[in-house]
Amino acid sequence: MMDDIEDDSNISVSASVSDNNETHEPLSPLSSSSTADIAAAASESSRQLRLILLDGTYFKHLPEESSGNKITALCMKCPKDMMTKVKGCNNCTSNFLSHLKRKHGQQCIEEYKTYVKKKREN
Repeated sequence: MMDDIEDDSNISVSASVSDNNETHEPLSPLSSSSTADIAAAASESSRQLRLILLDGTYFKHLPEESSGNKITALCMKCPKDMMTKVKGCNNCTSNFLSHLKRKHGQQCIEEYKTYVKKKREN
């Protein structure tokens, strides 16, 4: 199915306003440097999110059990006698967030989102 997708980097888009029939100039496609800047910003945002996730409030990173791209962290929201180790990849937070949602509920996810928002504002 992915083979059917064509490279659309040369597509230009034009828009018009139907109220007064003004036509705007076509938009130029993103340059490769613009695309790289967007990817770098997304990567930095993802890295910041991981750092917040592993700052010890929700998960405590266990470097002695982590290697390369694989991260192991201790869930700080689990009861002390049943703390869970969660494993995930360095470039993805889904395992950690799935654990929070599955074991601690949607309320915990909402608290986490609020926590991230506050941390990013600081």
